[in-house]
Amino acid sequence: MTQYDMLTNELSEYRELKKGTLNIGSIPVLSPYGIMDKLNRFMTDYPQINIRLQELEGNELLEKLQTNQLDLGILRSVQTSLLNKSQFHFIDIYRDELKIIMAANHPLAKKQKIAMKDLTNTDVVVLSPGSGIYERVGKLYQQAGFTPNIRFTTTHIETLIGSLENSQRITFLFEKSAQSFLNDGFVMRSLDPPVYNDLQLVFPQGKLTQVGKRFVNYLIKDHPLS
Repeated sequence: MTQYDMLTNELSEYRELKKGTLNIGSIPVLSPYGIMDKLNRFMTDYPQINIRLQELEGNELLEKLQTNQLDLGILRSVQTSLLNKSQFHFIDIYRDELKIIMAANHPLAKKQKIAMKDLTNTDVVVLSPGSGIYERVGKLYQQAGFTPNIRFTTTHIETLIGSLENSQRITFLFEKSAQSFLNDGFVMRSLDPPVYNDLQLVFPQGKLTQVGKRFVNYLIKDHPLS
């Protein structure tokens, strides 16, 4: 009976890998972090498996993970910290640094590192609530003891960068996300002290299918799941 059960499980796993659907939710960071390349390779190696990808803000992803509408989520640790640690599995897939970005002619551009106290009277533009950055920036200002003068919010990085042109405004973005949007008209500076955050792969404890495990292993080949 034990051998029969093992064979049945193996056949079930085989069927899953031959035909199935993987529901993935992610904040919009797949291309900058090379995740889209791995997803494309996965689809090439498993042509019978369909991918349903939803790119959403963090608060929407958290809700869908908690209500079992997604197999996997890709979010920043500042967002996943709101999930119950006993109910979800968390895997760090990329560590990134939070940077300050401004026009190249901004007075603060002369500094190589910028402390929060340097931003006391500086106007801020930032990604919208739910982005993870909005929440992290709010915490930084709270710790520094003053309130940011947020002049503009948007859900798109390109629009955010555009709002900095020929202005005295600054924004906060993670380095890898920002690089492809910058040109010689902008500079990127570290905070003093520097601030880091992890991009994480998240899924419910004990509920990951064989299809899900295979996909996870494409993202964490150095430490594959058994």
